[in-house]
Amino acid sequence: MDILTNTKNPLVSIITPSFNRADFLEQTIISVLEQDYPNIEYIVLDDGSTDNTTEILKKYEGQIEWKRHENMGEQRTVNLGFKMTKGDYVCVVNSDDPLYPGAIQKLVQALQENIDAIAAYPDWNEIDSLSNVTRTIKLPIYDIREMLVSLDVSIGPGLLIRRKSIKQIEIRDTSLKYAGDLALYFQLALIGRLIHIPEPLATHRIHANAASTTGKGKEMAD
Repeated sequence: MDILTNTKNPLVSIITPSFNRADFLEQTIISVLEQDYPNIEYIVLDDGSTDNTTEILKKYEGQIEWKRHENMGEQRTVNLGFKMTKGDYVCVVNSDDPLYPGAIQKLVQALQENIDAIAAYPDWNEIDSLSNVTRTIKLPIYDIREMLVSLDVSIGPGLLIRRKSIKQIEIRDTSLKYAGDLALYFQLALIGRLIHIPEPLATHRIHANAASTTGKGKEMAD
């Protein structure tokens, strides 16, 4: 995808952190490359994978920007991605969570139509290892009060953030292995308005080795 300089289609930077997700990574890459939005910078960061992730990434040389580094965890990998991006908007797409067609176009449009908003988030589908939809997550309109009162915050897949907002916060807290993204959502809600798109535009895959479903225990509770 060519990077264009214009105000109609501002640059969107998409970051995909990946660690041993070769089974799902290519589907996710294709879902980004096939977006109909014309101005995307796509960065895939291999966090020291020991599977055939490198072979998959090499197939897309020239279409994506990718980099491999020694394993340092998802939070630090995403923070590195934030520093590498050049776009007016930034989106993190996990390596096993493909986007739906038209997602980026609709997210950008929502932010262009709401210039006071700092981020836009859609509804999303939970999928299984075969990409079958197991349930649809329909989200409310979140603000910081709603988030603090309900403590039930399901923002995640498909969140598109204005780059200038990322500069105002401390990006992902690397001390929070499982809740760094949740803390980020609270930080965003503290500084500005969030826009909800009532349509499933992204996915979250549930499978045996998913980071969000393994290894939590006491650490997640803390």
